[in-house]
Amino acid sequence: MSASRQRILLIDDAALWGGAEVVLGRYVAFLEGWHRVVVRSVDAPEPEERWGGERQYRIPFPHFPPGLSNPWVALRAMPGALRCAWRLVRMARRERVAVLLVNTLWALVPVVLANLLLRLPLVYVVHHTDVPMNRASQWLFGRCTQVVGCSRFVADMFGCVPAERRRVLYNSVEAEEVVGVDIREALGWQGRWVIGYVGRLDDGKNVDGLLRGLAEARADLPEAAGLVVIGEGPAREALEALAGGLGLGDCVHFAGYLEAPWSVAGGLDGLCLASHGEALPLTILEAQARGVPVLASPVGGIPELIEDGVTGLLTEGTSPAAIAAGLRRLREHRGDATMTTAAREQALTHFSPERQREGLLAILDEAMGAS
Repeated sequence: MSASRQRILLIDDAALWGGAEVVLGRYVAFLEGWHRVVVRSVDAPEPEERWGGERQYRIPFPHFPPGLSNPWVALRAMPGALRCAWRLVRMARRERVAVLLVNTLWALVPVVLANLLLRLPLVYVVHHTDVPMNRASQWLFGRCTQVVGCSRFVADMFGCVPAERRRVLYNSVEAEEVVGVDIREALGWQGRWVIGYVGRLDDGKNVDGLLRGLAEARADLPEAAGLVVIGEGPAREALEALAGGLGLGDCVHFAGYLEAPWSVAGGLDGLCLASHGEALPLTILEAQARGVPVLASPVGGIPELIEDGVTGLLTEGTSPAAIAAGLRRLREHRGDATMTTAAREQALTHFSPERQREGLLAILDEAMGAS
């Protein structure tokens, strides 16, 4: 079945702009020539033009407990889910859509309920690893035509879904030219070895472990080190206090949220991601595409991006000691053009927008053919 000139409903209930929303924005761009209807949360603060599409709607999505773990809270959320589902039914019929694509877990609840009436192909794209596998969530996953992981690791988590209905669609990256800022000059850090973190500041990202690892490793480094933390999140205040308590106040800079983070991060000596869990971080691909060496924890889909010592460096775990050992290795690889060249070539070849677009169209074509 040809997927050209089809009509699609793309649904995301996130109230914040994160990696999954960046990816959905790319999906909208890839589907130029389709009639693209984007449904977003009323709480999402980003301007409409960040996603585009022929039509955009904002509706209130219900808030469910993590993992649908508390049945009473989930039950109280059901009236909102049913109202949301009925809105989606009317919207899909009005727009005459042929396929549904859901980008977030909790949006899946009203979408599955709506699809009991619509009976359309339903594609669920997963961008995270904290996926509940209880009876309620498995019932939801079982009603999807395709479950798509952004990495092989994520796709393999869905053992409750038959293999023929699981797919992998890797994230992509472009080699964008960014006007850089000399962060060393801006901070008065001339002559320092400067590494960075780019991402949300929450417990799962283990930035506290990175700070402790830096505190442990700094005495062994041949020159003064600096760490630039780019991003915002609920853990920022605690992380700033921790940096001061570890005696890192003079070598850690919290830059906050930056609209163009790679204007700063592109000039770093390394990117460090010490997360406890990751699906397939865009940050790593962005660093590799710009020739910035990466040190990351070997969790989730990260080993699908980094072959240790070849396209980057992997720590032996997420403890401060493991991170400290990784930082020492990263410093030893300073100026290693072989590793950064291999990483850049891999990122721009195997994780190109063209590949992601072809994969998305194939998945939608297959889903519509299976319906």
